[in-house]
Amino acid sequence: MSRWDWLLGRRKRMMKDLDGDIRDYIERETQDNIERGMPPEEARYAALRKFGNVTRVKEETWEVWSFVWLEQLWQDVRFGLRQLRRSPGFTAVAVLTLALGIGANATIFSLADSLLFRPLPVAEPGRLVNFLRQNVDKPGNYSSFSHPDYQDFRGQAKTLSALAAYSSVSASTTLNGEASLLDGEIVSGNYFSVLGIKPALGRTFLPEEDQAAGSHSVIVLSADFWRHRINSGPGIIGKTLPLNGHSFTVIGVAPAGFRGLYVGSSPAYWVTLAMHEQVMPSFTFEGHSLFDARGCDWLDFVGRLEPGRTVAEAQAEAKTLAGREAAAYPEDRKGWTVVAASLTEIRLLPWNADTTRLMGLLMAVVGLVLLIACSNVAGLLLARASARRMEIGIRTGLGAGRSRLVRQLLTESLMLSLLGSISALLLARFAIPLLATIRLPGRDAAALGLGVDWRVLSFTLVLAAFTTLVFGVMPALAASKVDVAETLKGAARTAGSPKARLRQTLVVSQIALSFLLLVGSGLLIRTLRNLLEMDLGFDGRNLSLVSVNLGMAGYTEARARQFYPQVLERVRASAGVRSAGWAATAPLSGLHIADDIVLEESGLERDQRVNADLNWVSPKFFSTLGIPVIAGRDFTLQDRDGAARVAVVTASTARRFWPGKNPLGQRFWMHSRRSQPGVEVVGVVRDGKFYNSWQKNCSTPFVFLPFNQGFQSQGTLLVRGETGIGSLGVSIRREVQAVDPSLPVFDVTTFQQQFREGFLLHRLGAIVVGAFGILALVLAAVGLFGLVSFSVGQRTHEMGVRMAIGAQHRDVIALVLREGLALAAVGMAAGLGGALALTRLLTGLLYGVRSTDPLTITLAVLTLAGVVLLACYIPARRAANVDPMVALRYE
Repeated sequence: MSRWDWLLGRRKRMMKDLDGDIRDYIERETQDNIERGMPPEEARYAALRKFGNVTRVKEETWEVWSFVWLEQLWQDVRFGLRQLRRSPGFTAVAVLTLALGIGANATIFSLADSLLFRPLPVAEPGRLVNFLRQNVDKPGNYSSFSHPDYQDFRGQAKTLSALAAYSSVSASTTLNGEASLLDGEIVSGNYFSVLGIKPALGRTFLPEEDQAAGSHSVIVLSADFWRHRINSGPGIIGKTLPLNGHSFTVIGVAPAGFRGLYVGSSPAYWVTLAMHEQVMPSFTFEGHSLFDARGCDWLDFVGRLEPGRTVAEAQAEAKTLAGREAAAYPEDRKGWTVVAASLTEIRLLPWNADTTRLMGLLMAVVGLVLLIACSNVAGLLLARASARRMEIGIRTGLGAGRSRLVRQLLTESLMLSLLGSISALLLARFAIPLLATIRLPGRDAAALGLGVDWRVLSFTLVLAAFTTLVFGVMPALAASKVDVAETLKGAARTAGSPKARLRQTLVVSQIALSFLLLVGSGLLIRTLRNLLEMDLGFDGRNLSLVSVNLGMAGYTEARARQFYPQVLERVRASAGVRSAGWAATAPLSGLHIADDIVLEESGLERDQRVNADLNWVSPKFFSTLGIPVIAGRDFTLQDRDGAARVAVVTASTARRFWPGKNPLGQRFWMHSRRSQPGVEVVGVVRDGKFYNSWQKNCSTPFVFLPFNQGFQSQGTLLVRGETGIGSLGVSIRREVQAVDPSLPVFDVTTFQQQFREGFLLHRLGAIVVGAFGILALVLAAVGLFGLVSFSVGQRTHEMGVRMAIGAQHRDVIALVLREGLALAAVGMAAGLGGALALTRLLTGLLYGVRSTDPLTITLAVLTLAGVVLLACYIPARRAANVDPMVALRYE
């Protein structure tokens, strides 16, 4: 007797005892004990002792049940493995299809998780709260805080046990004899204690090291910088690191994996706010430090909640404090409030809308790809079930219940899903490093920590269970519902049967989803093309850029005034250079300079200010960029410090400020320089997109000021090369370092490269959505090909009859193509409705194209129609080549 038969027999015997005899025995023995003079309770207890505890018997019965269930499961697994091994082609196609769908989701989830959801390596992250300043009139407009704000909030917040401040900073250093810029963070002295970070080596900052300005030159290094850049051991503690010409003593090394609170950043070091004059010497305006200026927002806040306090309480308190600040300082804080959010929620706020929207789009796209893959495999399982109808009919005739058949078929589906998940993880291990090579704006791919970790593994296992339900349940239910008599007689029909209709529905859904992805990818690709081909108002071809920061290198104003002309003269004399000029910031570099201005004779009151974008540029700047001066003049060497203050404005700025008047000779004041003489407009230039390439019109005023009027601690050299020269970065770097070999040169690039990097999120979206759209199209084509091939195979006899009574080859081909195109038409109609609804979500990512763009939709229709014709033509031609005599003898 096998173990299976023994378990079933024992189960039947024990259930019979429980249902009948044992109860009678216990009741009879209890009555006999009572008749012998025992109290009822003792009589019952004695009966139970004699015949055994009923609870124990029940538990033993459930134990037998569990053995039976495990035995059946193991039997299903073994049978499923044999079935998959017997059909290697089907297994390979199904596993590969699922691997592509699940692997795509695992890859994109790794990126979304690292950007938006992964907890930061801090102690008790649930008690940490981030704060942001929010504009009341424009809720999507966020800002940081100033140092005076930090002092006020730290002293008045009662819901927080401590409040820390932090900001990014860059400083020049010399490593291995080479000058370079080093990215780090400047933080309050309690930064590490608030986050609960323990150093891997040494210690973190002490409270007194953040009190007196410049009194303690101490630094904490990151583990990545300590290991990979300076390649030092534990002896690093006590050594010095030069930053901006000042020596900082290393007191500690942060733990591995901690890279601050800016997701995607990789700071090399942390210094205290007290050292701002050493690491931020260029943080000045008109010779005055902005460190203590209330209107200069550059610090971010993070606080740890008091025990028992909540984020909502911290939010309420922050709004109260913001209201007090607005009342005390209306000139700088009126119209602003403060929002509080947890460390995870802060990454989902609207200030990060582009990244959040893109990640949502990518997850939706790969989700659609997974649904297409599931539909494809479900169709394969239905076709396979039709081929196994005799087997299922025989098992049903022998007594197998429908639930037993469904469980067997679901076990096979689960095995396919697990095999697909394992293959997906292997694909993800190759795809994720490729994804990490795409440089996201402002983020270090290495700092994102992309990879297959336990979170990605858990997500993949959840997808495995989900895909089993999606593609396994419907085929299992449909396959287990058979007519035993008809099946055993071999009369099971396929054409027009519920299974056939279900397969057609699955193919239609694949075509609809593929059409939706094609439309979405087409819109994003057209957006990217429009962005790259937009009219900027100047010529960015053959334009090279090199940036320097003299303030970090300790330059005085007098020394800087000598440096800039010397470099400009040497570069202009270089071979291949047509023109060159300095600017405080390069166009579309992402750096933003703005100030409020007050017009002299515009009818506005002196206390009414208009915000304008600014840039300081040298003579020949406009000619270097190919910007025509349409009125007045360009800047000259005479526009230097001590001369009359002048400005050049854009044409739209002139029309806005002085409508109907000649802008030349008009004057205005800059709010930050109210004590200085007014500025006279001496020129007007063509409008251009000098800061924001997304602006559809030049509504924001833009004012250019002379580069030589004031100390420019940071500058970008723009060099126009001869046609076909390409980048001049190497020669420009050589000329700059010929003047000062110790000066770090950074952001050496061409304008075209910088311009394209500004649209990396859109490029990523267009590339990924386009790639997955093609993948979805291939999967849909495979699904349609499989359905048509299966249908043709089932209708071989019909095709033979048609050809026997006179149908031509083209008639059979046309018949099959019509049926395939009919399914495609239904799928495209459904997909068009979904595309019109869902592509509205892309509105924030589109430029120069509507979500209902007819050209994109037409191209998607033609592309999908061509693929459908190809997928249907091959089986149609095979059907047309069937020998009528062979077909008439078929079945």
